[in-house]
Amino acid sequence: MDVHVVRDYHRNTIFGHMAAMPLLLVHDESFLAVEPGPGKNSPDRMANVASGSMRDTALLLPIDIAKRRQFWVTFHIPARAKPGDYETTLRIVPRNADATEFRLSVEVHPFELLPPMIEYSIYYPTYLEADSPAEGEYKFGDISDAQMLAEFRNMRAHVLSNPNIYDGPKVMPDGSLDFSNLDRVLDRREQAGLRPKVLYLISPEILGPYQPLTDKQQQQVNRRVADINSWAWARGCDEVYLAMHDES
Repeated sequence: MDVHVVRDYHRNTIFGHMAAMPLLLVHDESFLAVEPGPGKNSPDRMANVASGSMRDTALLLPIDIAKRRQFWVTFHIPARAKPGDYETTLRIVPRNADATEFRLSVEVHPFELLPPMIEYSIYYPTYLEADSPAEGEYKFGDISDAQMLAEFRNMRAHVLSNPNIYDGPKVMPDGSLDFSNLDRVLDRREQAGLRPKVLYLISPEILGPYQPLTDKQQQQVNRRVADINSWAWARGCDEVYLAMHDES
């Protein structure tokens, strides 16, 4: 059994403004804070900043509760567990009140679930740090190889088998394509056990301008798509889907 506290995280909302929302499951809520972070076009902007080392702990630490807090309890059922009902007692021990407790129960069924019948994906707008094209206040989603591997392993544990790849092949000055960044991403995915047969790439550069193409531009797109397919087949994939910019 693993217990997390739900930490507020400042982000955009569907209503067009930013707000602190309960989003992160953490053992140590103190390593992250929400503080003023004004930008050039947003003087009232708040930002998520590290209060110390940007690292969570392995187990739940004491939590300050001013009014109310949400906690998340996760059960991990070992593969060797025998079918049946399992119970335990969860105790809540405040510093300024009497302890309380309640019973938790889990039923382990006598069968194995089949693999999912559909493919689960997720919009995953990240770049490996060395490959990010963004700069300044709009730089986002830049993560290390180690963090990307950890996130892929987390996705696999939650049955997300095929996240999209936000980075596409780089177009070189001579017009050829460089797949080294994509190879690094696929290496991390395969290391985490994600080996889908279909790839979803966000690659606006490949498709060219958002207007009718000339014959020369169409030939260029055809060559790039053929090169991408050849690379994907060599990596053990069957199909590639390319996406353009959202607003287009």
